[in-house]
Amino acid sequence: MSILNKSAYGEYVDFITSQPSPNEILNFRPSLATQKRIRYLMNAKLEGALSPIERDELDEYYRANRFIHELKLRAQRRVEEIY
Repeated sequence: MSILNKSAYGEYVDFITSQPSPNEILNFRPSLATQKRIRYLMNAKLEGALSPIERDELDEYYRANRFIHELKLRAQRRVEEIY
């Protein structure tokens, strides 16, 4: 199981498994709660105050974010093919 905060992880999994359209993928943004959590982790990293578990959580978020970025690139190509 992922170390990422369950609500954030669940948010990403729920989105992917909802079979979003290319436009929905392009418009996807993490929830405000997820954004706040990631901001907290990034600030703690800058201050050198991340615990090992928080470091793993932040690393997992970065991996998930790269995946979402790749989805968005592919969705953009699909939208451009349609028009």
